[in-house]
Amino acid sequence: MEKAKVDREESGSELQRRPWGQMECNLLILIFQKLAMISDVLGVAQVCSEWRKAAPYTRFFISDNQLNLRYYDSVSFKQRAIYFILLRKSLETQNLNDLVFSFGSTLPGELLIYIAQRSSTTLKSLYLTENSLTRLTPSYIPKIIPHWKNLTSLDAAAWTASTMEQLINVVGLHCRKLTELRLYGIIETPEAEKIVASFPELRSLDLSCCYFSEPALGIIMEGVKNLKRMNLCHTVCWEKDMNKFRTKAPWEEEAKAEIKKELLDKLTALEDFQYCYSACALCHATSFGRFEIVKAKETKY
Repeated sequence: MEKAKVDREESGSELQRRPWGQMECNLLILIFQKLAMISDVLGVAQVCSEWRKAAPYTRFFISDNQLNLRYYDSVSFKQRAIYFILLRKSLETQNLNDLVFSFGSTLPGELLIYIAQRSSTTLKSLYLTENSLTRLTPSYIPKIIPHWKNLTSLDAAAWTASTMEQLINVVGLHCRKLTELRLYGIIETPEAEKIVASFPELRSLDLSCCYFSEPALGIIMEGVKNLKRMNLCHTVCWEKDMNKFRTKAPWEEEAKAEIKKELLDKLTALEDFQYCYSACALCHATSFGRFEIVKAKETKY
């Protein structure tokens, strides 16, 4: 009896001496699985440094109804199982309105589908970088976008015609409530026609830092009847579609043009039209096109 008591005391003292920071990753997973509420999970950040790394700090999880997946890339491989548990618990207890895909996000496909399913009725805003689109297309974009039928705002970078085409097709088919669209890439006649056909309720279009042809811009202005806001800051305008004739990179093309007065009058009649003066420092620094606009609305960069 005495020996058993001594053994327990020695075992207890050994546990007390064991640093919290040396707890096994598997043990942390078991502990987090026992926590029922996200508020309970937040408390573990005060236990030790290892728990602090695994805890759902706002930099890891939903903050102000926004989930930014760029932080996933900073999670070590051993910690990712914990991250998934915390992320799932967070999605179960909070509404997700905004989703940001990071530049190098390599989330497993099943987790992407889970996020889409859990946010199917609440997601309003989606941000996709070029790198994340490359990873998602074509396998997962058709699987996750259909869940977001209430999407109203999309911000996406797509510098290849095939990626841009698939993105507009899928989003246009399933997200008919979209009113705000921001694209980074090359916008020519085929892309413009798809924008007009896919987003009839579009009110705000941001093409800042894009390369576009004047015919494409004309198609958009004629076809999108409800358009109120247009951003053309730091853009390059071509006189005609260049895809068929391009022998250089888009930024090296010399066939740049200014917007014709007739089209410019339509743009300046919008409630909010943003553009660059010819003296724009960023345009000169990055070789973007400049528009010499004299009569325009008050919103200027």
